[in-house]
Amino acid sequence: DAGSFLWMIRPELAEALKSRDLSDVPLYAEPDAEAASQTSAKKPYDDAQFLQDVFVSKSDLTAMKGLLERKKNLILQGAPGTGKTYAARRLAYAMMGEEDDSRIGFVQFHQSYTYEDFVIGYRPNGEGGFDIQPGIFADFCARAARDSGRSYFFIIDEINRANISKVFGELLMLIEADHRGDSIELSIDRRRLTVPENLFIIGMMNTADRSLAMIDYALRRRFSFFEMEPGLDAPGFQVMLQKANNKKLVALVDKVREVNTEIEKDQALGQGFCIGHSYFCVREGITDEDVHGIARFEIEPLIAEYWFDDQQKVRKLTDKLESVFNA
Repeated sequence: DAGSFLWMIRPELAEALKSRDLSDVPLYAEPDAEAASQTSAKKPYDDAQFLQDVFVSKSDLTAMKGLLERKKNLILQGAPGTGKTYAARRLAYAMMGEEDDSRIGFVQFHQSYTYEDFVIGYRPNGEGGFDIQPGIFADFCARAARDSGRSYFFIIDEINRANISKVFGELLMLIEADHRGDSIELSIDRRRLTVPENLFIIGMMNTADRSLAMIDYALRRRFSFFEMEPGLDAPGFQVMLQKANNKKLVALVDKVREVNTEIEKDQALGQGFCIGHSYFCVREGITDEDVHGIARFEIEPLIAEYWFDDQQKVRKLTDKLESVFNA
């Protein structure tokens, strides 16, 4: 049963629950050498593979890895379609040197996300009552602590959609690089929480969403921020265009470069709103009709949103895109 299972994996916690004294029970476990050694072969993943998958420069990759190693917390920020989520997981692979999803945690923040979901809180126990249970991040910290010889990565999508001061709570101190390995007593049950040194946090933030508040300044100081830019001119993206073998797609990308120039010049928008390359990452043999669909139902609505108060500008730019298919 559940009690027997708890005795097997965390006897000190089971004993504490029995006595109702949780003050000395940490939210992380001691290293488990046997569990750490039981690893199956993973597919290797190096910098060259990352640069083939993610349309950034070699210097950009070097910068991202350096920021993670120094700060331990990195936010990839940028406009829609710049491949932030895709890049985050592959950055973790590149840091690990292999494709090991067992060492990657993932969560997407939203406006209802809470401290209880992330760190610790009360949850129904199935018997009409409530028990104190660790949240997703505390659980992941435990996993990383048991395997201190390898790196672990926790990815947070849409990090600025939640009330991050409330969600992180005491973690505002613990996630700092200088405080990794320290512990702090939690207010809910007086247990102690540690963010281990081998755990790295990668967040993603959409800079083009007007509905989102600016990220909390206290949290901002604890992260490095890397701007993900459209990779329309990246060598890897050009290779993908050639494989797609569609002239309309190539012409559409050329027009989007012109639209991005207009976006950059607009003082209300700027570089952080440029249209990213992910819209054009398509399968080989894509049809002209599908390419037209990308323009009409993905790019043009975005342009209409950007210049919602200037319909003349919207018509000018959408006509520019439609000219690819009217030729």
